[in-house]
Amino acid sequence: MPAPPDADRRLTAPALRVHESTRDHVFGWAEPVLFYSWRGVTTLESLVRGERYFDLAAAARPDGRFALFGSVEPAATAPGSELRQRLGAMMRKHAPVMVASAFIVEGNGFKAAAMRSVATGMSMIVREPFPHRIFSTVGAAADWVTGMLDAGGITTRGAGELATTFDRIRAAAPT
Repeated sequence: MPAPPDADRRLTAPALRVHESTRDHVFGWAEPVLFYSWRGVTTLESLVRGERYFDLAAAARPDGRFALFGSVEPAATAPGSELRQRLGAMMRKHAPVMVASAFIVEGNGFKAAAMRSVATGMSMIVREPFPHRIFSTVGAAADWVTGMLDAGGITTRGAGELATTFDRIRAAAPT
C-alpha cells in the first residue's frame, strides 16, 4: 500500500504544542515560532499568561531567538489602553530574542480596518526594535515570517507549513 501523500510532511513537521486554548485566546508553539490568537476579550490575565509563553519560547531555543505569529479573530475586542501598554512592555522585554513579529487581522470591512488601525497605532507607539508587520492574510504573514527566519539563519519548513500550523493552533477547541 502506498504511503499517504502527506506522509513525508508529517515526518518533518514541527512538534506542535497548544499551550492553552480558551474562548478568549489561544497560545501555541512549533519550533521556532510562538503562535497566538485573540478570540474574544483580552484580559490582564491573558497577557500575563502570554508573557509566560514568551519566556518558554525563548528558553526552548539554544540561542533564545524565535518569531511571533498572531492574529485577532473577528469576535475579538480591542484591548484597552492599559492592556495595550502592558503588551508593548512585554514586546520590548523580549525584543532581544525576537526575530520577527507578524500580526494578522483578517477580513474586509469597517471592523477589520479599524482593528488594523489600532494595531498600526500600537506599533507606532511601541516602536518595536525588531521587524514587525501587520497583515490581512495568513499566507502573506507566513511568507514574510519565513523569509525573516531564513534571513536570520533559522531553518524553517516553509510558509505553507507555517500557515497550516497556525490554522491548527487556531482550530484548537477551548478547554
